[in-house]
Amino acid sequence: MNTSSLLVAVIVTTMLVSCGSTSSTVTSSSTMTGSYSAVDAKDAEALACATYAVSVQEPRGTVQLIDVLEAQRQVVAGMNYRLKLSILRRGIPETATTVVWSKLDGSKEVMSFEKQRVANSE
Repeated sequence: MNTSSLLVAVIVTTMLVSCGSTSSTVTSSSTMTGSYSAVDAKDAEALACATYAVSVQEPRGTVQLIDVLEAQRQVVAGMNYRLKLSILRRGIPETATTVVWSKLDGSKEVMSFEKQRVANSE
């Protein structure tokens, strides 16, 4: 085997190994284009979306935000925030899952809001 053939073999092998490791890295990654990715629950925009979602629940003023437990975001025409919240509804502790669309113009829209009553720990 001459030097140029050896060099080509080394380059091809290196490329194949690189492609294989890149492929496995991409495959093992939990973030894909268009999917939700984790964001800090204390992220300013996540908190703003949580506050907004709670503020528009009917009847108004009956739901109070206690904490954002989990937050994820998804790039769309703006950003979707999927949030798990700790709330009080008429003084009763509950958790809620909401999706809020933070639009490009700065406005927000609640896409879903599902509540779950917290089980009594007694």
